Amino acid sequence: MEKVSVIIPVYNVQEYLEQCLRSVTGQTYQNMEIICVDDGSADRSLDILEAFARRDERIVIYRETVNRGQSHARNVGLEKASGTYVLFVDADDYIDKKLLEITVAGMECGNQTQQVDMVCFDYTEQDELWNGADKHRFFTESGIYKAGMFFTEAVNKNCVINSPWSRLYLREFLIREQIRFIDGIIYEDLVHYLECMVRADYVYCIPDRLYTYRVRGSSTMTGALSGKNVTDYFQVFCHIVRIYMEAGLETELAEAVETYIAHVYWWFENACYQYARKDDINLLKNKFRENKYAKLYSLYTKIASGAGEVRNLTREQIRCLRESRHIVVYGAGKIARDVISILDRYDIGIDGIAVSSLDGNPGSISGNRVRRMEAYMKYRTDSIVVIATAARFYPEIENKLGRLGFFHYIKPLEK
Repeated sequence: MEKVSVIIPVYNVQEYLEQCLRSVTGQTYQNMEIICVDDGSADRSLDILEAFARRDERIVIYRETVNRGQSHARNVGLEKASGTYVLFVDADDYIDKKLLEITVAGMECGNQTQQVDMVCFDYTEQDELWNGADKHRFFTESGIYKAGMFFTEAVNKNCVINSPWSRLYLREFLIREQIRFIDGIIYEDLVHYLECMVRADYVYCIPDRLYTYRVRGSSTMTGALSGKNVTDYFQVFCHIVRIYMEAGLETELAEAVETYIAHVYWWFENACYQYARKDDINLLKNKFRENKYAKLYSLYTKIASGAGEVRNLTREQIRCLRESRHIVVYGAGKIARDVISILDRYDIGIDGIAVSSLDGNPGSISGNRVRRMEAYMKYRTDSIVVIATAARFYPEIENKLGRLGFFHYIKPLEK
């Protein structure tokens, strides 16, 4: 029975830490070491860790006197790890009691035919901030995949899970490829995920929801936007461009990575837009002056112009739109404007813009008249409708299109 190193970075999570530790120590698969890295907590987190460690000798605590960030804590845990496999768990989340049993079995099942570097699994999002419905992301079938194929399918199905806690790793793979987390920045998960997928040979996929990710108001991902968010997005974007340029990828995987890059660039662009309303208009000046970042950033324009995927429309969708006799864009907000801009870039004209109601909507967008969907009935047999709205409106719009006889439509990938 192989040992698993469970690495838990801990920082001011006293309200959630006990549930996390109970879920780890209560695993049906017991051969593990539990490496907890307290990253300078100022609450009772360290006391809770020490109480659990007194009761369970598998728990080992390493303490930083000052907060150095989650990336640093994970790297410390990885340096101390001695298990055959590695699992990362965030201290405010918790895991299914059979997570290790199921994923280790997947790793060993895979190894009977191919060396598996990672086992990927699904999760449940527990929304405590906005009280939304529980979510998950996996739409990939169980089995062994070449890592590049798995990544490509995840991108094409819009079910990428960047978080490092969504995979069981072969520790030898992380050591061999020298994969670590970038110290000192947030959103480092985006780089880590791409690096793993580009460098791994095979992965085993388990679509079971084995991890519960908690959305809470005081976390890094839900906190207020700051200058660090903007500069870190920029650095992350440049790092993933570097990975792309150095990897020498085959065409299909290269296209998927280009899509991934475009999505991350949109997040960076959106953060810039939001932060532009704040005081520091020269926020990125010093970062752009760094040659390595300036060079990588300039490469993006070449990727964007050479890729058939721009922002959130795929090559296949662009091809279908080129071949369609009539095109109607459904929606009159920012997403619709983005889609129209993309189509303009590809010199694809549209017949007009459709909405459910004219109330509160503009009369035209970029010279295209806005009408109710019923106004385009004459095109319904030989047209494609681009649903350019937020994803939550898709079911309602699809039902409406079906009632009107519009059966050919596409939905841009969510950014």
